[in-house]
Amino acid sequence: MDVEPQNTFQQDPYDESTWKDWPVTQTAESFSDTLVEGMTTNTFSEVDQRKLPLETPQLAQAMQMSQRQILQEALGFAIMGRNENLVDQLCCELMEELEMTNTKLEEFYPLHLAAAYLDGSKSCCNIMQMLSAAFRQEISRPNHLDHTVLDSLMLTILGSHTSLAPGTVGHGLRQAKQFPGEEVDICGRWDADSDYYRTLLSTGESAVPMQWKHKLCHTATQAICHCIMILCSIPVVPFSGIITQKRAPTFKTSGLFTKRCDACGLKMTLTPLQSVVMIGFSLAQLGAPNEDLFGVIAVMLCLLYCGANPREGSELSIELLFEGIVSIETGECCHTEMTALRPLASVPQSSVGSWSVGKQLSWKILEHILSLAEDNVTKDYPQNLDDGYDKCRGCRNPLYISCYPNLAVLWRAVQSELLTYRRQSEADPWLSGKIDLAKVSSTLMQDQEVQIGPLADRDMLKAPCACGMTKLSSRLGRINFPRASEVCKYYFSNLGDNWTLMNPIGQPGM
Repeated sequence: MDVEPQNTFQQDPYDESTWKDWPVTQTAESFSDTLVEGMTTNTFSEVDQRKLPLETPQLAQAMQMSQRQILQEALGFAIMGRNENLVDQLCCELMEELEMTNTKLEEFYPLHLAAAYLDGSKSCCNIMQMLSAAFRQEISRPNHLDHTVLDSLMLTILGSHTSLAPGTVGHGLRQAKQFPGEEVDICGRWDADSDYYRTLLSTGESAVPMQWKHKLCHTATQAICHCIMILCSIPVVPFSGIITQKRAPTFKTSGLFTKRCDACGLKMTLTPLQSVVMIGFSLAQLGAPNEDLFGVIAVMLCLLYCGANPREGSELSIELLFEGIVSIETGECCHTEMTALRPLASVPQSSVGSWSVGKQLSWKILEHILSLAEDNVTKDYPQNLDDGYDKCRGCRNPLYISCYPNLAVLWRAVQSELLTYRRQSEADPWLSGKIDLAKVSSTLMQDQEVQIGPLADRDMLKAPCACGMTKLSSRLGRINFPRASEVCKYYFSNLGDNWTLMNPIGQPGM
């Protein structure tokens, strides 16, 4: 009798190079088929099915889901698992199903889900890129909470970097104990599969403790900025089905921090730039002790670069926005039309004065940025997105941020910082020191040519386009993500011994 040789090959669950391929028979079924089988036969769990709080009618309902619903469920799991290959495959299958049945996505918001489970340390913005290209209409569709995709990105910042209660942000989250996707850290510090997160769940807690969190770091900031660029770069398919080359309507009214006037009942909503101001305020008040708001400066500049209107205003109440630190006159309307600059400049000094020096400095820079942007933009900005702007001579992008050259220079310096520096150990500073924020604030306040410090003093950066990007970084058919070798004149990164570690992850399908 032949004796089957024993397999002495050891697999390390933490070393992917030692993993074996699944046998063909175990990979024959599609992921969606496996998902349905798991839901109906309880193969995903070792718990006795009779002990599960799930009745037969619910199982029957799962079995009767349409193919579109099955594919939506499968794609949702793939997005939460940050499985790029599976997301790509299921996007194609779902698009074919929608086209064949002449239906639309229902009760499913893939871009919002991708924003909630954004993984800046690995897949970065690739999944957002796939989904935006596949489901263009979803770029402008609010979710069931009336949040835009940009709002979902802002919630990801709050969930990973502050102790803010979800209910503070919106009425729809008042019952939530954690922000959507909080079990996955955008910076890569924890994950739903992490032993310590599982230990946390075993104690009955689900909200990530504040001591796990740190400041809005470069990894998270870069992923957020890349996602914003993607959302603003995908051609729009209106509901008429006719493709246009207009910018995606990303900058819709925010659904975050909405308030209602007790006197007249007016619902007060924020513009996108105003929502970033409130995110910055939340980070300053309830963020990590080492928070310095540099990431908020980057996000604000990114939105301006992508075309957010600094003169767009909305009816707001300073008293209601900063309730608890600003006194309220009850029974009277206290709201007025204002831009993003007004709430930023209206934070009481009693609060700002309690912040660290770094936070105060960055808050002052944010005020200068919005003031400069407002003063240098025409009132009809941005009306005709197709032909209302000159094109940048270097990259042919619409000239939004070049309306104010000082901000284009600052935007280029911020990109350099995000591309060339990461904190490598607990003893390292969070910023490289190559941007002198004190000098930036001083020169902006005096309306002088902005001085950014060592990056300019040592002539470390290449000349930019008028739009603030680099002349070589606009590659035909690609989203304009800058590369370090195109931003920097010579190598000065701490990310490795060559340029490759300083470049963004390759964009799928581009």
